[in-house]
Amino acid sequence: MRATRRVLTLGLIAAVTVVPTSLPALAQSASGADVTHRQSVLTEVSPTGEVRTSRVFTQLTVAGDGEVELALPDQATKGLRNLDGFGKPRVDGDQVVYRMAASRSGVSERTVADNTADLPLSVEISYALDGEPIEPKALVGRSGEVTVTYTVRNLTAQPTEIRYFDGRQQERTETVDVAVPMVGTVSTTLDGRFLDVKAPGASVAGDGRGNTVVQWSLLLFSPLGDEEQTVSYTAHVTDAVVPEAVAQVLPVDSKSFGSLRSTAESYKGAVESTRTLTINGVLIDGNVQLLAAGAAQLLDGLGQLSDGATQLAEGLNGTAVPGARQLADGTSKARGGSRQLANGLNDLGAGATQLSDGLGSARDGGGKLAAGLGELSGGAGQLADGTGAARTGAGTLAKGLGDLNDGAGKLAEGTGSARVGSKDLADGLSQIAAGAGDATAGAGQIADGAAEARKSFEKLILPGAEKIEDGLVLIEGGLTQLAAGTAQGAPAAIAGLPQVAGGLSDLSGTIYANADGCTLTAVQNGQCGLLGSLKVANGLLQDVMAGLNAVGACAEGSPYAAVCQGVGGAHQIVGGSVTNLTAAKGQVDQLVAGAQALTGIVPLLEAYAANLGSPEKPGALLKGVRDLKQGSADLHGGLQQFRADALVPLADGTATLAGKLPALADGASAARKGAGTLASGLGQLDDGAKALNAGTGSAAKGGKDLAGGLGQLDDGAKKLADGAKTAAGGGRELSSGLGQLDDGGRKLADGARTAATGGNELADGLVQIDDGANQLADGLGDAGDGAGQIAEGLDAAADGGQQIADGTVKLSEAGMQKLIEGVSDASAGSSLLYNTIKAIDARGANGDGLAYGTVDGADASAVYKFEIAGVGSRADDGTSAPVRAAIAIGAFLAAGALGLGLRRRLA
Repeated sequence: MRATRRVLTLGLIAAVTVVPTSLPALAQSASGADVTHRQSVLTEVSPTGEVRTSRVFTQLTVAGDGEVELALPDQATKGLRNLDGFGKPRVDGDQVVYRMAASRSGVSERTVADNTADLPLSVEISYALDGEPIEPKALVGRSGEVTVTYTVRNLTAQPTEIRYFDGRQQERTETVDVAVPMVGTVSTTLDGRFLDVKAPGASVAGDGRGNTVVQWSLLLFSPLGDEEQTVSYTAHVTDAVVPEAVAQVLPVDSKSFGSLRSTAESYKGAVESTRTLTINGVLIDGNVQLLAAGAAQLLDGLGQLSDGATQLAEGLNGTAVPGARQLADGTSKARGGSRQLANGLNDLGAGATQLSDGLGSARDGGGKLAAGLGELSGGAGQLADGTGAARTGAGTLAKGLGDLNDGAGKLAEGTGSARVGSKDLADGLSQIAAGAGDATAGAGQIADGAAEARKSFEKLILPGAEKIEDGLVLIEGGLTQLAAGTAQGAPAAIAGLPQVAGGLSDLSGTIYANADGCTLTAVQNGQCGLLGSLKVANGLLQDVMAGLNAVGACAEGSPYAAVCQGVGGAHQIVGGSVTNLTAAKGQVDQLVAGAQALTGIVPLLEAYAANLGSPEKPGALLKGVRDLKQGSADLHGGLQQFRADALVPLADGTATLAGKLPALADGASAARKGAGTLASGLGQLDDGAKALNAGTGSAAKGGKDLAGGLGQLDDGAKKLADGAKTAAGGGRELSSGLGQLDDGGRKLADGARTAATGGNELADGLVQIDDGANQLADGLGDAGDGAGQIAEGLDAAADGGQQIADGTVKLSEAGMQKLIEGVSDASAGSSLLYNTIKAIDARGANGDGLAYGTVDGADASAVYKFEIAGVGSRADDGTSAPVRAAIAIGAFLAAGALGLGLRRRLA
């Protein structure tokens, strides 16, 4: 068995280095020839991973004109020999010089040598029986539950300083272990004594000979994978052996490995989006800080207005109003005295004839009159001074109330803008809450559908495929007996052909029924096959993703970004499954058509079974059944792979997503309620600001009216003062004239009439003064009350302004700054990963994964293969040399058809 495997291995390696049809367009070397350099390192290791032998196979393919000499640097020279002839290349130190006659169609030369370079990989294998570690040799012949673990390590990681930037474009550096990007597989074949095989993460299939083939895929570099990968399988075994295994690894770069390129592009997009978010966050925070500064200025202005209104109220109520009341009392008394004076002067004119009798009394009354008029003149002067001061104060009051009205108008504008903004915020959060609710419902439906699809797949499709394979085995056996001339197998073959054709047709219907016209209602009613159900689930996921993106829930830094990633991952899985099933439909249809075509030969089989001497032979039918059997086996393996790669992750992922989305809906609803409360409070503040604006407008108008009335009062008081001065002078003259009554009675009569007239005018003027003084006292009292109300309103406005100022500061410090910092750090993380991926790709593109040097401009590649020895199997299965040669040639042709698949051109 081991000899056959070695022949196969040599055939595969020879195919990798020989077949030119699988190579890409060749690069131009410095000499003008196209050079392709393939390096294949084959290493045989013990059952636990210790290196036993290691060889390097080298093939050079050159296309050009004339003689070409190539010197490969840093080569393995120990045991060097030519695989294409008897000569070998010339060795010059650590260089190997190849001399070839190149042609346009290309010429190749292959060599092999002992590998002397350090291997960039290591393989380690461990074994356990019934949970206890065991050596490989001790495991042979034992029975129980065996576990075999393979550990493959990429040893090329090097500390590398990575330069990257955060969202504010601040440069950062970090030392990261950067390895050569490598991908590969680990595979083994378990014979029939291994039952109930469980291999997490592996592809498990039968080989048609009763054996189980297990294969794992490896990504041996971070961040896509890990430099150390561990895989294992567990099985129940009787009379155990240690099976052989193979690990094969290839260095790659972004040109040959699309996942590396797409990952770099994803991280680059994340860097750009988070950088934009950071810049916008900084701009928003700047505006918030400007708002905070404006709120502080508003608060200072409201404080000053409040202080001024308080002082105005205290001045009016403490000084101006009492003084005005005293003025009103004095003018009331003067009003009564002036009326008495007018009556007395009238009596004086009538009683002039009695002058001689009352001369003494008149002399005394004239003196008192002169003194009273002097006091009246002084009081009138004081009244004029008081009304002048009141007039000036009223002008100042009117100006202050106008300024207060302007400030209240600006306050009303600011609260109106805040009210509109809070409503927009509440509307946006309502949309998020609604979208989150829809997403929660949709995710629940998708999770239920995915779980149901998985159950139906495992209950209907996989057992159906297995039954088809079993039926084909029976048919193959029956046809084999018929081909040998025995009619015993005819009934099974004749009955099995229509049954297999019907089973394949039913299986095709289960998968592709109503694939294009399926709806959610049809899925729920069981009217759709697997492909149609997946299309409906894919549409639901797309709608959920669109809704989350529409309200910004998927933006970087959002608390719901993880939910969006879950929805996106489920969408990718379902979309890939739809694509794969759609692409496979043609193959399934071909299987159905082939099975149905075979049923047409049933009459021939019946005739042949009845008369074995007939010239018709069932050989062609037997070949068709075997082809159909192979296709059915491939379909069964593909269905199992589809279940492991798509249905299981989809069911688990959508169930997790459905569990997370209710938290998103609850958070959005809570935020919506908070925004509604904020909008209500800002609405009340806006209404209060408008009321304040209206009140200050009325107060300003009243202040202007008060100033105009006090101006009129001041003018009247001045006239009163002038009249009082004139009256005082007349009183003095009267006193002097009474002394001279004896000199002229006529002059006395004339003066008495004049005095009576002046007394009447004085009485009328004092009536007006008294009315004005009472109005002044009432107006100042009202002004004092209004100033107190203004002061109280400004105090309330100052409290609201303080809340606005505190809120904007908290918004900047506790909200925007943390948000900016978080988005900037997220941008830094994406930038670090992007630049790390670039460094990893650079190592792959520079050829760091090559085992040995190559010439400039060559299309070079490398592959590392580790053959892990088994224990307990026969050293040689007795296969003859011609058979082994045929197997090697078959492997050669198969590898040539597949090609290398992953290649790299060195710059």
